[in-house]
Amino acid sequence: MDTIALSHEEEVVKWVHNIRDELLRTFYNNFKEVDNFLVDIIKCTTPKEYIEVEKTFMKPDALMKPGKIPTSLNNLKTKVDSACYFSSVFLTKWAGETIRPILEVLLNRVKTTALKYERISAEHKEMLDEYFNLETKFADSKLENEKIVEDLEIRIRKLEVEVLAKEQIKSKNDEIVTNLENRIRNLEADIIAKEQIILEKNEINNNLWGKIKVLEEKKGTANG
Repeated sequence: MDTIALSHEEEVVKWVHNIRDELLRTFYNNFKEVDNFLVDIIKCTTPKEYIEVEKTFMKPDALMKPGKIPTSLNNLKTKVDSACYFSSVFLTKWAGETIRPILEVLLNRVKTTALKYERISAEHKEMLDEYFNLETKFADSKLENEKIVEDLEIRIRKLEVEVLAKEQIKSKNDEIVTNLENRIRNLEADIIAKEQIILEKNEINNNLWGKIKVLEEKKGTANG
């Protein structure tokens, strides 16, 4: 994820938390004075008394008019104490009336945002179309680049194989050359050894011929 996308995500999370806290504070703030209402409500012993008290607290445009009690609480067979019963009815309706404006604010924001988005989309349709075209071109270019990279990788692998083969050939040639050089050195050593033997034989022959010549000279002198 790039830095811009991460920044936007963090901004959205922060905004949601702030709005949530703001709306919850609004909701709970509406209950700050509720104990003043409950003081009168717990004194009620009949639905008629409760309805009269409720009229003094609920707004005229309340969703549930005085006397309209939630089905789950409007049970004639209930064994709950009247104070608890009417307090529950009141708190349920009070919570509903408290959350109504909060829901209206949220829905208004959602609708307003949607309308703004539609307006911006209409105003910048050409720009958005160009953006999507660029995205498409970028995707196509990415695929093409990936194909080029893949082709290059294949060529590189082939070159590596060729280089390896040439290195192996060179290694074999070097080995052959080394063997030939060793054989030449061995032959040179043999030649030198044989030449030495020949020299030694020649020296022996020369010595023998010298001795023979001396003997012949002595023999000639004796005969004369």
